[in-house]
Amino acid sequence: QLFMTATISTGLALTPTPRGTFTIFKKTPSRYMQGPLPNLPADQYYDLPGVPWNLYFTEDGSVIHGAYWHNSFGGRYSHGCVNLRPDVAKELYHWTPLTTTVVVQN
Repeated sequence: QLFMTATISTGLALTPTPRGTFTIFKKTPSRYMQGPLPNLPADQYYDLPGVPWNLYFTEDGSVIHGAYWHNSFGGRYSHGCVNLRPDVAKELYHWTPLTTTVVVQN
């Protein structure tokens, strides 16, 4: 049964969101994220305190989370994560139990 639909942003060409079937294995209500990721240009630096409503779905760091620093939902924007508006991410976070299946596809 469908719980929600939402407009998201996914990974840029250099940092694509992984495709496949995954499982939510960790949840945190807030996380400090900082980069750049290895092998990325220095202009890809980011310093984001308090990233809200994190649902981890890969061991490499791909996360479904709220994004308060942009409004570019509906296109590519992230460094591999799935970004949602913070209010939508909060609703999804509270609904999602650990072991929930996540399918990322084109």
